[in-house]
Amino acid sequence: MKTIFYKLLPFFFFLVASCSGIQPDETMNADLNLGEAPVEIDFEATVNTTTYHELTFSNNSTDNYEIVSLAFVDNNCGAFSVFDITDESGNILYQSGDNVAVSVVPGVGVAIHLEFSPTACEVTEYATTLIIYYQANGTTYSRSAVLNAKVDDTTVNFVCEEPDETIQYNDELGDPTPSRKLPALPSGEYYYLKVERMRAYIQPTEGFTSLATKVGTDINVDQIADEDLFEPVYLPFTTDDAGTVTLLEIDECAGFAIPAPVTDQFFWGASVVLTTTGDTIGTVERTTEGSIGKVSFPNFNVRLFASINNSASLIQDDEGRFGVNIVTALTTADSTENAYLADITTVTDDDGEPFMNIVSSGSSSVLSGSDLYHGTATFVGVGNFEGTDAMLSPEATSALLENEAYIFIQIDAKVVTIK
Repeated sequence: MKTIFYKLLPFFFFLVASCSGIQPDETMNADLNLGEAPVEIDFEATVNTTTYHELTFSNNSTDNYEIVSLAFVDNNCGAFSVFDITDESGNILYQSGDNVAVSVVPGVGVAIHLEFSPTACEVTEYATTLIIYYQANGTTYSRSAVLNAKVDDTTVNFVCEEPDETIQYNDELGDPTPSRKLPALPSGEYYYLKVERMRAYIQPTEGFTSLATKVGTDINVDQIADEDLFEPVYLPFTTDDAGTVTLLEIDECAGFAIPAPVTDQFFWGASVVLTTTGDTIGTVERTTEGSIGKVSFPNFNVRLFASINNSASLIQDDEGRFGVNIVTALTTADSTENAYLADITTVTDDDGEPFMNIVSSGSSSVLSGSDLYHGTATFVGVGNFEGTDAMLSPEATSALLENEAYIFIQIDAKVVTIK
């Protein structure tokens, strides 16, 4: 029987920017023989500080082991990462961002240095699981460690109010259904754009087409935990007597998060949060026959952010984060033309249906939306990536910012009011 022994040696030290390496303080724990059971490690730290723990993975069998992957589950606050892996002499075998391929011969152990760098997050006590995948004789095994985090947050300046559970919306058709012309409401009253489903397809080009991927609020739902499934969000907006639509700022408290399955090779289970930096101005068509109910946001600029912290991700930066801005025009009519849309007409959703509403016509292909009617609308857009405050791997930077790349967006929504 193969036996894995972990040795937990917690130690603490400051992260100094000018340092070329790290040196642990005095060992504070005796060796722990953990056998086959997962180990639990307690982490306590203050926001914007960094601590390290060492987890020793030892091979006490007669077979050669190779660590092939490291994965974090429920690392939504992005505090945990693997800093490096060293051998018994302190030689670095793996550093954050490298491909994982660490050999562990019989009778030898390697030290996995866990970095804990909490930033301001909505939750301050949570459990993250580190899974270590290794191979022996062609078979893949895994061992896990539960990382219990307790964070002293002294820097929070963005606090979400508790949701008002008494608010109810006119969700049903004719309940009542707002006019297609969206007349101005009395001061202090809002319409709400209920986002019921969002899909996006990231399309790099040239030598980066292998990074193309689809994300969506209803994609691979059987691989997403129930508590992480997408819940429709209600985004408030107003109109005036001239048909101007003002969609209020979408912040972190809006809950606009696109879940990813744990098998996704880019996001590895980390939700992608969508926000804006301010209000978004658009229009609703009220007078032109055949276009009444057309809603457009010509400058729909958003930010996508995810705390991935998985060394297998091809897109995260050195801190385990993914962050990039999107610039697009969102409309309920037809999107701008894009030749690459013709190439993804065969992409399907979980039910085998077309992933997006594409009208294929070679270089003139478009995404087709639907104007506001009976309270429902479909918004579409072809966007580009913008690099201000980007958080990307070098490969993702080249693919999304330095080369031609697009993001195709489709949002199925309903316009409602509060009961």
